[in-house]
Amino acid sequence: MEPNGALDVNFDPGTGCDQNIQDALLLNDGRILIAGDFLNYNGTPCGRIARLLPNGALDTTFQAGTGASNSIWRMALDDQGRILIGGMFQQYNGASRARIARLLDSGELD
Repeated sequence: MEPNGALDVNFDPGTGCDQNIQDALLLNDGRILIAGDFLNYNGTPCGRIARLLPNGALDTTFQAGTGASNSIWRMALDDQGRILIGGMFQQYNGASRARIARLLDSGELD
């Protein structure tokens, strides 16, 4: 959305997410982290977490693998820029993580 409330026509998510987005973070460089219940973004598998480019396209440099095994409800960034996620998941990319995990900027498990 533009500052005046108008639709930003330069932001195009295509078909977007196939399920709910529970949280979103605007990053300093204009990219956007989204997380929630979805398994796909614009037809591409992403395991409940994805990073978008400022134009709404999927950032393919963010590699979450299979992602979270269940919903991600919240995200935050720590002082090192790592991504903290919390939710209903028991695994992240196949590794056991009981409802909380820390990710690298690349999307990989820290």
